[in-house]
Amino acid sequence: MLKKYLKIYLHFFKMNILKRMAHRLNFFIVIMVVSFNLATYIIFIKVIYGHLNLIAGWDLYHSMLIIASIMIIEWLAWITCGFMNDLNGRVRTGNLDGLIVKPIDTQLLVSINRIDPEDSARFFIAMIVFVYALKHIETPSIAAVVIYACLIICAYLIFYSIIVLLNTISFWVIDIRGLSPLGERLLHISQYPTDIYTGIMRTVFSFIIPIAFIATVPAKVLSGWYDWKLVVESFIIAGIFFYLSRKFFLFGLRHYSSASS
Repeated sequence: MLKKYLKIYLHFFKMNILKRMAHRLNFFIVIMVVSFNLATYIIFIKVIYGHLNLIAGWDLYHSMLIIASIMIIEWLAWITCGFMNDLNGRVRTGNLDGLIVKPIDTQLLVSINRIDPEDSARFFIAMIVFVYALKHIETPSIAAVVIYACLIICAYLIFYSIIVLLNTISFWVIDIRGLSPLGERLLHISQYPTDIYTGIMRTVFSFIIPIAFIATVPAKVLSGWYDWKLVVESFIIAGIFFYLSRKFFLFGLRHYSSASS
């Protein structure tokens, strides 16, 4: 089954690359825009640390691990599901019908139908940021790197689930263009160590809108500051959010009324 889905994904990835290469100049311009956008992350954080040595116990180089983790999550979100931005347009125009009738899971098709290969630049820039940060901190153990990779998968599942929950509202609210950018806004909030929050806000960003597990917790693993409680919570929250988003999507799909009918 996994091999079948991987083959389907690679087919859509290839088709999206061919679409982009039909307009090569625009494709490379978008890559430059993405790269510039990521550069602003780094410049902004360096400006902040130009005036402060520590923020909630995080120095510049450990904060860079958070930035790199955010870049990886963004990269995964764009090249695997296009931030689910395709769903609202398909519901609004009735083009979702063409995916529902196919003998493949509808959520999978909606997710991979739009893939943005130009956002692969995010991965390469993330690697540069990682190398830069790791040169200035203690080298993490192999075990820490493995745990970090697992937590990045959990972080992706959490973020994917959040954008599925947001975009599934399309089944009831035809135009959700005001809600669609919320996923990106959450990632932008995640670029700051969630240790800066206290009280109710810390609880909200840990369990209700769990952005703490998107970048801060994985970065703590590479920094050697983690405990197993956070690791276990990452897996649990990822499982809960994925389950809820899946159920909510299927619930919305049952209430879908084609705009073309």
